[in-house]
Amino acid sequence: KRTQQRIAKEVPGYFVAMPALAIVDVLFGAGQILAGIGFLRLGSSARIMAILLTLGKLLLGFASNAYTLIYVVPVQSRIMEENPPPPGALFDVVAFTRVFTYLLMGIVVAIQLVVVLVIILPLLMSNVRAAFAAANAPPSEEGTPERRDIGYEDEYNR
Repeated sequence: KRTQQRIAKEVPGYFVAMPALAIVDVLFGAGQILAGIGFLRLGSSARIMAILLTLGKLLLGFASNAYTLIYVVPVQSRIMEENPPPPGALFDVVAFTRVFTYLLMGIVVAIQLVVVLVIILPLLMSNVRAAFAAANAPPSEEGTPERRDIGYEDEYNR
C-alpha cells in the first residue's frame, strides 16, 4: 500500500488514469458483447460496430501500455532500487523485474495485434460483407426470403 501511495505521488494522474482505463475497457467489452449478439444475427451494423470497437480497444490498450511504460515502470524501478533486497540474493531483483515488465508488455502488445488481425481482417473481406448484406436484404417479391445457397453446389444441392 505504501508503494502505491508513492507511485501515486510521482505518477501524474495515477489514481484517476488507472480506474478510468479500467472503466473504459469494461465499456468496450460490453459494446463488444452487444456487437457479438448482433453479429450472430448477421446485422451489418454489428459488423461495423465490431470493427470500430476492436480498433478502439486496441488504441486504449496501446494508451494504457504507453502510460504504464512511460510513467509507472520508471517510478516502480526507482522505488525498488531504494529498497534493495536482503544481502545474499541470488540475482538482481530490480533488473529482473524491469526486464520481465518490458518482456511482458511486448507479449501483451503482440497478442493485442494478433487478436485485432484475427477479428478485423475477416470482417473486412468482401465475402463477409456480402454475407451480411444478403442477410439484411429485403424479401423477394413473392414475400419469401431469398435463398443463400443459390449457386452453391454440394452433395445435397446439385
